[in-house]
Amino acid sequence: SLIASTTKIMTALVAIEECPNLQGTVVTAPYWVFDELYGKNASNADIRPMEEIRMIDLLYALMLRSACEAAGIIAHGICDGDQAAFVKLMNDKAKAIGCTSTNFTNPHGLHDENQYTTAKDMYLITKYAMQYPIFEQIATANKYTMPATNKHSSERTISHTCTMMDPNRGGTWY
Repeated sequence: SLIASTTKIMTALVAIEECPNLQGTVVTAPYWVFDELYGKNASNADIRPMEEIRMIDLLYALMLRSACEAAGIIAHGICDGDQAAFVKLMNDKAKAIGCTSTNFTNPHGLHDENQYTTAKDMYLITKYAMQYPIFEQIATANKYTMPATNKHSSERTISHTCTMMDPNRGGTWY
């Protein structure tokens, strides 16, 4: 849904602003993130419980694969496991950039009746995020190679879910 995508943009934005070292910050994926998503048919990037993964890799997984587990792991890493504190950062940032009709309840954007936005606020959030070159670089990447981790013995390449961004998969829509 559109709110899910906007939620993930805000999650990335908060991570970029709150994590000064995206390359060097490593987060261990907690079991509770996967428990929250169990049975919800959530999009993912095959990040595994207890995987040690860099914040930059989580951001690529979040934006290219729309990975819900990456969103939860980012929130966990930024706010020491306190997802409510991360959601507060999201809502505070929305208000600070002028959003008047947006409320976030989680970092991944899965359905919640109390999570909503408007077209105007989606524009404000995306426009604000695009001021960061790292956000633009991540959001416009077609593919990204994630390095090996303690749970993946070799590197793996993830592709953007939007096939229109790929000249090989997009056909006439590219």
